[in-house]
Amino acid sequence: MLQISASPIEVNFNADMNEKPENIYSIYYPTITTRIVDKVIELELPASSDGIHTLTLTPNDPAIIFEKIVIDGRGGKKSVKVI
Repeated sequence: MLQISASPIEVNFNADMNEKPENIYSIYYPTITTRIVDKVIELELPASSDGIHTLTLTPNDPAIIFEKIVIDGRGGKKSVKVI
């Protein structure tokens, strides 16, 4: 779960992890080789009186490890990318 607003957003990191022809060489094999799932999520930021936001990550499985989290706010003050 990813939460930056009042309501959490559930993100499926494995949605494209299948052997469909459109995913096999661009997503499936590279992910299996590196054992790293890359996911970019774009979120709208809620209004904040002080401009401070809190990002809460809650894995749905204890085997999930967040190795690196990049937050890119260059797209504007109303959105953020979690890479």
